[in-house]
Amino acid sequence: KGFIIADLGGGTLDFSAYQVTGVKPLQAEEVAAAICHLEGSTLVTLRAEGYITRMSGIFILMWPSI
Repeated sequence: KGFIIADLGGGTLDFSAYQVTGVKPLQAEEVAAAICHLEGSTLVTLRAEGYITRMSGIFILMWPSI
């Protein structure tokens, strides 16, 4: 048995996979190298803004200027 930890942050999606090797106390071993994708919520927001702009022909600001 095992589990996956997913860290879905603002700039990246990080995944790690573990296999349970002991129960009392809980022990686990990483079974695969961690995976990191540059696809966090920040990029989703920017892509959505571009899509809406292309589909409607109207510029809609969804992300506040800094």
